[in-house]
Parts: sequence; structure tokens; C-alpha cells
Amino acid sequence: MMGQYKTPGVYIVEKSAFPNSVVEVATAVPAFIGYTERANNKGKSLLNKAWRISSMSEFISFFGGPPKTQYQISEIAAAAAAKAGKGGAAPAAAAAAVESDFASGDKEYVLELQGARYFLYHSMMLFFQNGGGACYVVSVGGYTDNIEKPKLNAGIDVLLKEQEPTMVVIPDAMSLAEPDCIALQQAALSHCGQVMKNRFAILDVFDGYKEAQDSGCIEKFRNDLGTNSLDFAAAYYPWLNTSIVQTGDLNFANISNADKLQELLKAEVDGSELDDKKKTEINGKIAEIGVTPKTATMSTDVDLHKILTAVCPLYKSIIESIKLKLNLLPPSAGMAGVYTMVDNSRGVWKAPANVSLNAVISPAVEITNAQQEDLNVTTAGKSINAIRTFIGEGTLVWGGPHARWQQFGLELYQRAQNHDHAGRIHQTGDQSVCIRTQCFQHLGNDQKHDQ
Repeated sequence: MMGQYKTPGVYIVEKSAFPNSVVEVATAVPAFIGYTERANNKGKSLLNKAWRISSMSEFISFFGGPPKTQYQISEIAAAAAAKAGKGGAAPAAAAAAVESDFASGDKEYVLELQGARYFLYHSMMLFFQNGGGACYVVSVGGYTDNIEKPKLNAGIDVLLKEQEPTMVVIPDAMSLAEPDCIALQQAALSHCGQVMKNRFAILDVFDGYKEAQDSGCIEKFRNDLGTNSLDFAAAYYPWLNTSIVQTGDLNFANISNADKLQELLKAEVDGSELDDKKKTEINGKIAEIGVTPKTATMSTDVDLHKILTAVCPLYKSIIESIKLKLNLLPPSAGMAGVYTMVDNSRGVWKAPANVSLNAVISPAVEITNAQQEDLNVTTAGKSINAIRTFIGEGTLVWGGPHARWQQFGLELYQRAQNHDHAGRIHQTGDQSVCIRTQCFQHLGNDQKHDQ
């Protein structure tokens, strides 16, 4: 604003030749794609729409609560026979390969997942527990739908119209068949590196809760993923044993065959040293499992769960086993939270390495120094970031995101943490400059560039 001149004279008024400057853009705004209980905003459908939220309470408000995941109680012998019947190993070998979840009497049992495993809800909790903030959610279906690659792929396409997201995370990809999972991850890489060119995919390793040497999960991941747009992604191994799901979040409704549960609990009570009156009382409560509608004399499901937990050690053991299974989560959402926290507190130039993870008890697989060397430096150049546990420090992200999966020589290994992270810095700079120079694009030669 020009001031008032009170005396005659010559005055120089300087006008900045470069009034516009490159504006700051958010560097860590993930977009999550997956299945939710609902997708609704005051009666308006949010299905297949990118919706911005900033807290878990907002997620619940728009997308609902957790899935009611169910497990079937099966004897190991029966489970092994079913596996052998599907073309697997011989029953004896299959039984030896199955790990028992709990035992009752002289028999061992497993809990077999019934239906699909929907990861998104609990992954969102892991994201916010680790510093997550503003993000986008694309719901592609509900808990009654099958998890399908075309639907998740369509969720990636929804993000084409959104400018703000800088990361793509798809936890539900881990519930697909392995070939479909890899194809979806390749689609995410193409979206980030070839179409948008300013986004970063955080990938999980399929079957990443298994030992790499036994399952070959790392080798298959590297072989199948290909080489396109790998500088726009980072992968993490192994999966995480978390504390997201609590015992109070579960009850007998998480068991699909209630009759088998009742049979095992009654056998436990009948074989105990309790007096007959107490046995009759507890067996009466066991008989209430799954009964609807309940009479006035029956306990509510919440009270019945508490009673059974207190008086039936086997019931408590089964619920704890289910809790362990549901708390096994792929790490991508947690890492998205770490990216957000580090970028907000330090900046995008700081690699999210040597950072502890919240709500994580341990990695699903313990990694040795020798195994980590193979993850970080390989002849193929596809480095995978390790998550490890250290005495006195907890579970740490050990190594920066390998945004550039190139062939690092051994002499570059010590610089890998910062060198690899340059990819995300470059992408962020590109996006910031691109947004600020939009006012100069597509103007005619006779138009003034006066903005």
C-alpha cells in the first residue's frame, strides 16, 4: 500500500518481480482403501468415494465399527484331513504342520477363520496409535461382501481425482489370493509412479507373518512384484503382533460353532473338582451361549462373557487365542502413522528409521543381523525394510524407507537410510512446485502472466 507523500520529491516504489512463492504441501496424507461396516454421511453414500477424516472417531462415524470375525473350533486331525483333501500334504504331515491354538483333555484344537478377514478397521486404529492424522478413506464394500481385487483396484482409480493424498495403503490386499495381491500392488505402484508421479505406496509382504526361510515369502514377493515404479514404494517385513484388539472386544459370538464350544466347556466343568451344585449352575450358563431371544432370567451377552471368563479357564484360553489372531496385522498402516508423525515433527527429510512403534508387542518374526543384511542389500536391488525388537528399546523400524529400490553396492549400505529417503522428498517437491505453477499453465500467448 502506497503511503501519503507530504513533501515534493521523487519517490521510488518497488514492486516485487516474484510475488508468488512455492507453497508448502502436506507430505504425509495417506489414502486407505478397503472394506468397512458402512459408508454413509447423513444418508448420503460414501461408497467408492475418497472421504477425508482426521481421527478414529470420525472413521467410526462415517464408516462404522469393527468386523465380527468368526473362527471355527476344529480338532487338528480333522483340520489336517480337510487340508489334505484340498490337495495338500498327507494327513499325518499336514497335522504335524498345523500349530495348536489350545488343548482340551488329550486333544488339540485349532481356530479356523470363517469367511474373509477384513483388516482396514484395526489397521486404522494402528495408524492413529502411531501418530496418524489427516487421511482419506475409500470404502469399496461392506463386511458382507467378498474381498475382491477389482473392487480394491477401483478404489485406487477413485484417487485419480484427489490432489492431497501422498501415500496409498491397502491392508485388505493381504486377504486376497497371492497372485491377486501382487497384481493389486503392481496397480498401486503404477498409480503412484506412472500416473500421478507424486505418491508413495506402502506395501506389505504377503504371508509376512511367516518365517522367510520356511515360507519363501520374501523371495516370492521380490520375484513376482516386478521392477516398474519401485522408486515410488517401500515394503516392510514382518507383520506385527499388536495390542489393538482387547479381550473386552471379543466374546463367544466370535466362534461360529457354538455347539462345539458348549461341548468343550461342559466337558471341562464336568471333569473339574467343583461340587455338583456349582457344576449345574455353570453348565446352565454355558447352555445360554448363542440363545436368542433371551428370557428375563438369562444373562446378557456382556454379562455372560464376563461370567464364562471368570469360571471357565478353557473359555478364557480360547478368547485369548482369538485375540492373538486378530492382533496380527500387516505393518503398512502403522508405518503410514510413523511417516505422518516424523514428517510433522521433524520434516520429510528425516527418514522414519530407528523409530519405535506404539501398540505393538513384537514383530511376528524375529530377524537376525544376517537375515537383515539380505533384506537390505540384495543382488536384485529390491530392499525390504526390517522391523525388529531390541532389549530395552522395544519394536523399532530398523532402516529408512527404501523409496529407491536400486542396486546399492555394499559401500553404499551405510548411506542407504538417507539416500533411499530422497525419493519421497523429490516427490513432495514436485507436487509443491506443480500446485504453485498451475496459474501459469494453459494461458494464451497474448495473456499476461500477472499472478
